[in-house]
Amino acid sequence: MRYMIYYNCFMPINNRLGSVFFAGTGGAIKRSILEKVGGWNEDSIQEDADLSVKIINTGHKNIYLSNVKVEGEIPYDLEGIISQQNRLIYGTTRVFLDHWRKIFSRNFSTIQKFIIFFMTFWPFATVFMVGGAITGQISWMTAPQKSISINSLYPYLWILVSSSGFILLSSIGLYRDGKIKDIFKMIFVTYTLGVILSFFSAFAFTKALLKRKMAWKVAPKLGNNSILNMRH
Repeated sequence: MRYMIYYNCFMPINNRLGSVFFAGTGGAIKRSILEKVGGWNEDSIQEDADLSVKIINTGHKNIYLSNVKVEGEIPYDLEGIISQQNRLIYGTTRVFLDHWRKIFSRNFSTIQKFIIFFMTFWPFATVFMVGGAITGQISWMTAPQKSISINSLYPYLWILVSSSGFILLSSIGLYRDGKIKDIFKMIFVTYTLGVILSFFSAFAFTKALLKRKMAWKVAPKLGNNSILNMRH
C-alpha cells in the first residue's frame, strides 16, 4: 500500500516540482552523472535516496515516467515487511541528517527543500504517534474509574486522526490502480499491521537520530529465495 501511495500520489507531484527521488527499481541513471556525484554511497542503507539528493544538488533533474510500468517484489511475510520498513525509515532519516546542509543550500529551491525534508524526515511523526498511544494507554489503566469521555478515548482518536491522511492517499492510489474495491482491506490493514509498523518505525527513527548503526539485510522475497535455492 505504501508503494501504491508513493508511485500514484507523491511521485507525479514530485515530478512537477523537480523533487523526484530515484526509487531503485525500474530506473536508469546516466553513467556520467553517477560518476560526477561520486557514485553510490556504500555506507548508506538507503543508497537510492542518498544518490537522489546528490544528483539534485549538482543541478540535474530526476524524471518519473508514470506511463512506464515494471514489475517489482515486496516481502511476503511479517518479518520481511518489518525489516524493510526499518531499513527505509532508518536510511531516509540518515539521508537527511547526512545531507541537511546540502538540502537547505542555495542549490535547492524553496519547494525542493520542503518536499525533500518531508520525504526524508517524516518518520519523526511516528514518535509522537507511538508516544501518544502509550501515554494514553497508561493514563487509561492508571486513572480512577469513571464514565467514558472524549478524553479517555484520546489514544484511539489520535491513531485515527494521524492515519487519516494515509487512508485518503491510499484510497487515491487504489482508485488510480483500478483497485478501489480493496478499500476495506486497506483500512483493516492500516489499523492492524499499520499500528504495529508505527512502533518499529519510531524505533528505527530514534536509532538513526542517535547515529546507532543498522546492518543492511536482504528482505525475504520470492525472487530472492528462488535465486538462493538455485545456488544451493
